Amino acid sequence: MQNKKLQVWQPLLFSLVMIGGMIIGYKIKGNMPAIGIFSTEKRRPVQEVLNLIENKYVDKADADSLGDAAIQAILSKLDPHSVFLPAAQLQSAKEDLQGGFSGIGVEYAVFSDTINVLNVVKDGPSDKAGIQPGDKLLKVGDSIVAGSQITTAKIQGLLRGKGGTKAEITILRGNEQKHFSIIRGMISLYSLDAAYMVTDSVGYIRLNKFAETTYKEFMDATLKLQKLGMKSMILDLRDNGGGILTQATNIADEFLSENKLITYIEGEHSPKKEYRCEKEGIFEKGKVVVLANEGSASASEILIGALQDWDRADII
Repeated sequence: MQNKKLQVWQPLLFSLVMIGGMIIGYKIKGNMPAIGIFSTEKRRPVQEVLNLIENKYVDKADADSLGDAAIQAILSKLDPHSVFLPAAQLQSAKEDLQGGFSGIGVEYAVFSDTINVLNVVKDGPSDKAGIQPGDKLLKVGDSIVAGSQITTAKIQGLLRGKGGTKAEITILRGNEQKHFSIIRGMISLYSLDAAYMVTDSVGYIRLNKFAETTYKEFMDATLKLQKLGMKSMILDLRDNGGGILTQATNIADEFLSENKLITYIEGEHSPKKEYRCEKEGIFEKGKVVVLANEGSASASEILIGALQDWDRADII
């Protein structure tokens, strides 16, 4: 009788053990890197070369910088607009598009290993502290910045920081050294370089990029110039390298009427997405002239192309 019961349960128990073993084995495999000749993972030559350099090269090598260079070389085979930003440059690029950064609010230039203050942002942290154009920076915190062949990246790293933090600055004014404690604050980076009336009826607006605040800046400037009598507009996009696409399409919507197509995006791995006019624009009538050059790229080209396609502007 016991033998009969064993004959019945033995295959079932064996099956359960096999299934349990397969489940455990699958989970273990998922947590372990595939190695050796049984590996089914496709090996990446670039990463493999970097690993070999890092582990086998006769001299010490900076794998991160080599990796950055490899990525740049790969992207150069795609198109002129596909670029890689190393971590050191990414934050600066983000700040530029976000329309501001946290710092002390000075414009400077390096002459003969000396940081010279060219301009002080009005009502900014440095202005409130008493920094003046012409001051020479000698020391920031514990770092001596005069005569040390300091780089622009390092200067930015010293002067910028979290809002509310203190920057201890030593400057040379004339023959006198002065010390300032400056509380870092938000410094705006404007997209609008200029907005004024050229004649009684022609307004001029210049945009240097398309950042998060560009559309608002453009709208404020346009409404102001319309109150001054603007009937025709010169929109200067020379050397505007682009930026945020939706800022450009929003501006295009102010010139174009109805449900006109502004642009669309479609790729190998992404479905087609159209950007169309959605509302009545504030400058759908009136002559428009757009100034452009070889430096007008990306979002600038989108705006220029939309206005040109719908015969809404003369492009010069």
